[in-house]
This record gives sequence, structure tokens and C-alpha cells, in this order.
Amino acid sequence: MGAFRAVHEIASGKRLGEGPPSSGWIYSLAFSRDGEKLLTGGPYATVTLCAVDAELSAVRRMEGHVGGIASVAFAGGDRRVVSAGGEGTVRLWDAATGAHLATAHFFEGGGWLVTTPDGRYDLGGGAERFCSLVGEGLAHEPLDPKGRTPGLFRSLLVE
Repeated sequence: MGAFRAVHEIASGKRLGEGPPSSGWIYSLAFSRDGEKLLTGGPYATVTLCAVDAELSAVRRMEGHVGGIASVAFAGGDRRVVSAGGEGTVRLWDAATGAHLATAHFFEGGGWLVTTPDGRYDLGGGAERFCSLVGEGLAHEPLDPKGRTPGLFRSLLVE
């Protein structure tokens, strides 16, 4: 049986609502700047975006991490959601639609690779030496030199 979560207003202590049951603990949460949305992540592989209302109703769920969600945050003026998974990736989502925009992979010993569902990518820090790993599950297709987009992750944050 899942546990119920309650949210209280800090200034008054007033109970704002009780969240839906979840499949485990909440490891991380973040409020939007306007206080109207709440992100949660935990031991399950789902980021949940809730409306801060009497029911804390789930607006959307963003799935794609392999393991638990270690951290969640709003970014880009609350238009983006960033989640860090226990498997070592950081994912970027569109807050309005829940669409997966990009995944950042980090390699032991240095280097990083950012991939998007549409085949764009960026890499640095010596990640070129790990490109052979791309065929083993980090991306769906081998990296096409024409798809390299410098500053990709940052551009998706501010777009």
C-alpha cells in the first residue's frame, strides 16, 4: 500500500492538500516559482508534476529513467523540468507537455554526451573516446556528424 503525502503552507501551517498514493518515498521535490506546481521524484522511475490544489492532483508523469529519481527541479522560467536519475543520467522535459527533450550521459573518468529524441547531440570533456558505447544503448542510432549541435542542452533550457 502506498503512503499519502500532505502539503502545508509554511506561514500559516494550513493544510493545502493530500497527494495521491505513491509507490515509495519522495527523494526530491521542487515547487514552481509561482507556487502552483510541485515536482516529485523517488525510488520509482517517474517524475510527477502536480497542481498545488486541494487534492495535489497529478497533472502528468514523465517516465524514462531506469531507476529512482535522485533530484528534480524546474528550469527555464518553469517551462522545463530537469531530473537526475540514479542510473547517472540527467533528463530534460517540457513542463507543459511532459515531452522528453534531452538526456545527458556522464562517463566515469570524464566526458559527457547529450542526446535528443530527434537525433541531435553534443559531447565534450573527452567523450569522443566513448562514442563506441553509443551503439550499446546510450542512443538509438550511431552519432551522425551532421547532428552535432554545440550548446544543445543550454539552448533547450532557454528555448
